[in-house]
Amino acid sequence: MRIKEYKIINRIFEINKIKSDYCFDFSFDLFLILDLRGNIVYANSNYLGTLGYSQDIDLPKKSIELIDELVHHEDKDATILSHQDAITGKKVIEFENRYRCIDGTYKYYSWTSFPLIKKGFIYMIARDITEKKEIEEQLRKSNQMVNSILGRITDGFYAFDKKWLFTYVNKEAEQMTGKKKEEIIGKYALDVFPKWHNSKVWEQYNKAVKENIPIHFETQGIYAGRDKWLEIHAYPSHDGLSVYFRDITEYKNYLKEMEHLSRLDLIAQMAAGISHEIRNPMTSIRGFMQMLSGKEECGKYKRYFEMMIEELDSCNNIIKEFLALTQNKPENLEMRNLNEIIGKIYPLILADVIKNNMNISLKQKDIPSLLVNEKEIRQLILNLVRNGIDAMSAGGLLTIRTYKEENKIVLSIEDQGAGISYDLVEKIGTPFFTTKAEGTGLGLASCYSIATRNNASIDFSTSSLGTTFFVRFNLATTAEQI
Repeated sequence: MRIKEYKIINRIFEINKIKSDYCFDFSFDLFLILDLRGNIVYANSNYLGTLGYSQDIDLPKKSIELIDELVHHEDKDATILSHQDAITGKKVIEFENRYRCIDGTYKYYSWTSFPLIKKGFIYMIARDITEKKEIEEQLRKSNQMVNSILGRITDGFYAFDKKWLFTYVNKEAEQMTGKKKEEIIGKYALDVFPKWHNSKVWEQYNKAVKENIPIHFETQGIYAGRDKWLEIHAYPSHDGLSVYFRDITEYKNYLKEMEHLSRLDLIAQMAAGISHEIRNPMTSIRGFMQMLSGKEECGKYKRYFEMMIEELDSCNNIIKEFLALTQNKPENLEMRNLNEIIGKIYPLILADVIKNNMNISLKQKDIPSLLVNEKEIRQLILNLVRNGIDAMSAGGLLTIRTYKEENKIVLSIEDQGAGISYDLVEKIGTPFFTTKAEGTGLGLASCYSIATRNNASIDFSTSSLGTTFFVRFNLATTAEQI
């Protein structure tokens, strides 16, 4: 800018000083005018007054000096760059920075510059946003604290907005749903979990929002690949819906086991009352049949006597199995390795598989020994294997696995049958319940009883592709731990 033009601009401001002072000095905003060299042509009285400085101190002549003296060191580079952008002709430049007050504290300002390149100067207006920044910082800390709390709770938690888009998910929810945060946040609920379509979960969530009431319910298997029971609590708000949920599968299994034990206790009482009443007459009948079959005059009926004796023996075996269900004390427990027990009876298993024109896969991992009754564990394995074989048609694959899972040793036996229908699931393991034409319904029931006596539990998963039974042994090393 030429010296003559510069003098003209100064003269204009001198002539209009009263008007400018009146217009700008009563403003709560800061106002500056710079020339294209960065010289301060005009500054209103609030410019330094709001920072606590006296109005009669010498104002630096150049904006760069002002920046160097008062702007926070972390904001200097960005402030200088914004000035340079304004001088190069960008229409509007907006930025924020901090200015040092006389007491050493800092205030935040939001600046807007209006470069008028053809006229040779730049208007700059700033507004004090310190209070806004402090509120934002308080909110940030509050959100950080809330996020920290939600991230540490042992319950799963996620939140939706009014459009059913996920707005938050904690780490526990990531683990329980099998989905990463990046796969969930900002996504539509049914796109993330399509299994929710027409489900109890979706119905209850919508009910909570529409009726504006908290909802509490239990459900099973709502996440892909997870057959887990969840306890869910949904709370509506003006922003959407917040959902807390926890895994109660263990609790459900406990209730199921208690129900099973209650049934066994009832069976024990029945067995104690009738076993002798039945077996004593049977023993007498068997003895007389043996005696008669040996008499010469009954020789022509010997074959019938032998058949009847065989049937009585069969009935007696059923009664023995029935009575075995009532036993609840472990007997003859010794340290044995599950892989070795399977190895001993594997020829029998293989013979059954080949006989039925099926295939078998044995997948064993290194596992520690267990305190068990080997004879009972053999019976348990053979019962589960034969159930798996009976469930499949020719060509099916039976898979036996052993592995360690946290503090348990797991035996799993998987078949490729048609699965167990939903209405029969609750009856599995109940004495005398069977789907086999010639079954007694005691094989699987005895497996549950054996598992209990050997410090183990049984559960299963089933679908149209087959059924897998899991026997989970606790890692006990002494009889006192049983």
